[in-house]
Amino acid sequence: MFYGSVVWDPWLIVAQIVCLQCLYYLTLGVFLTILVGTRVSRMSLVYFFDYATVTTSTVTGRSVIASFLLSSFAGAGFMLYLIERAKKCLDFSATVYIIHLFICIVYGGWPSSITWWVLNGTGIAVMALLGECLCKYRELQEIPMTRYRSSGTGPRKSPLHTPTTLSKAAAWRRTPVDAFRQPPKVASPHAGDTFQSSSSEEDTGRRILATPKGRPVIPKQVPTPTGLICNYFHARWLIDMAN
Repeated sequence: MFYGSVVWDPWLIVAQIVCLQCLYYLTLGVFLTILVGTRVSRMSLVYFFDYATVTTSTVTGRSVIASFLLSSFAGAGFMLYLIERAKKCLDFSATVYIIHLFICIVYGGWPSSITWWVLNGTGIAVMALLGECLCKYRELQEIPMTRYRSSGTGPRKSPLHTPTTLSKAAAWRRTPVDAFRQPPKVASPHAGDTFQSSSSEEDTGRRILATPKGRPVIPKQVPTPTGLICNYFHARWLIDMAN
């Protein structure tokens, strides 16, 4: 929840410690109110920070022990959303209980009860191990990719790779004019055989078509008026030269 592009941020670490410590005491207060508040006439901070209340000889003392253990389980769940790193769970768990030790020393002196030390050592182990297991389980989960496909927020392809669909009018305008020109059909000397001339053969004045039998066919050229006039003067010149 707190992690972004920044790898090392001391203010982030301080914020995580403060949030985890506050949530730990808030959860501890809820459990103490449920388990201990129904047995005593008045709740106070003695049950939070006085080592003398942690005892197995009375029902109230056992209720205090159960409250601390349940708070350790809840702290592991808080680290799943606040810490999000399995390798940091032990550090943050130890930090929570070290701060709790300092507050207990300031409030009631150095804890001389073995039960208090066993309880807090068990709390560190439960919070660290359970939080590490939860964070590892979350880190090993697969990242779902279906939401990117459904919402359309995934990576888009380049326009060069995206197929475009043209309308009929646009496709008609983009089609070159030569594509609509059909080459003329030339009749073959054999019945039922017709051949189409290519564009390269149209440029030349003389086209040779291959028949199925391999014999070339030279189509007759249609004389033009200019050609007739030239032939007429050429014939007259030959006649004059002969006379």
